[in-house]
Amino acid sequence: MRAVLGRGARLTFWGKAAAAAALVALADFLFFDAGGAGAAVGGLALAWLVLAIAVHREVWRDRRALLVALGAAGLAAVLIDHPDLR
Repeated sequence: MRAVLGRGARLTFWGKAAAAAALVALADFLFFDAGGAGAAVGGLALAWLVLAIAVHREVWRDRRALLVALGAAGLAAVLIDHPDLR
């Protein structure tokens, strides 16, 4: 199996696993240790977006994906700036 996937596929898997573990640790800190939601939802969404872009190299090659990522970053910024429903 290693001959088919190559060494790069193995490193990509562990990078994605580390990114997922970092997101879980961040969510644990933001929602349970810091004691609230508020802008934490937007912060977690922004961190999720940054890590998703970092582990998926295809995003950098496709203009449409970059445009969607920019829109998602804008929505995360709105959640950080104004987290309530009013």
